[in-house]
Amino acid sequence: MPEKLCPSLVLLLLPACLFFSASAQQPSTSGIGSVVPVSSTRQLFAGLSDPSVGVIVLHDSLVLNASEWSGTVNVNRSLLVTASAERIASQTYVLLDFSNLAMLFSVAPGCTLRFVGLELVRHYDYVGPTFRPLRQSVGATLVIQECVQRRIAGLPYEAAVVNMIAAGRPKGMEGTGQICNIISNFTFRTTRSPMQLAYPVAIRTYDYATVVVLDRLWLLQWFLFRLS
Repeated sequence: MPEKLCPSLVLLLLPACLFFSASAQQPSTSGIGSVVPVSSTRQLFAGLSDPSVGVIVLHDSLVLNASEWSGTVNVNRSLLVTASAERIASQTYVLLDFSNLAMLFSVAPGCTLRFVGLELVRHYDYVGPTFRPLRQSVGATLVIQECVQRRIAGLPYEAAVVNMIAAGRPKGMEGTGQICNIISNFTFRTTRSPMQLAYPVAIRTYDYATVVVLDRLWLLQWFLFRLS
């Protein structure tokens, strides 16, 4: 069956996890490390590369520049990338635009990369959970929390929810199943606009966790559709 792509698929994600292994592993419980503010591509690259950094803080919009990224970063500790406290207090998401760049960083086994309070853009394939900036990281965990994610295109909203609910959860993961639904009249504030933005339809994810399989060939991917 051909897939109908839906432009500007918007997802509001709360607790959401992607595990990059056949079985879930416990995140690292190492120390937090230093906190660094970031406002440029070079600074983000440096923060990810520095093993002493535990928290990267963004206060204003950041659009990644490929010419300023010096190769794949190996993140060997758990790391938090978050909007500033001021932005979170004002309920304003900070734009992080990955510019469709792939394999910018990898995460070591047992470590967690967490994004909080951001508006993430141009970071996913058209369909599926593949997070393009992240190189295959077996045993690592990606957490997207209290974020807005926008996709250039994707499955129709109803089909997207069907597939999200059908996705298998990692073994040992808390929760009884995937919890997400379609909402109407979604409004939010973001650093990319001085005005509050409104979308007629979005998907709200309350609890979603899945495993990104090692073999991501399109021929092996199946998509479900709800026919009305």
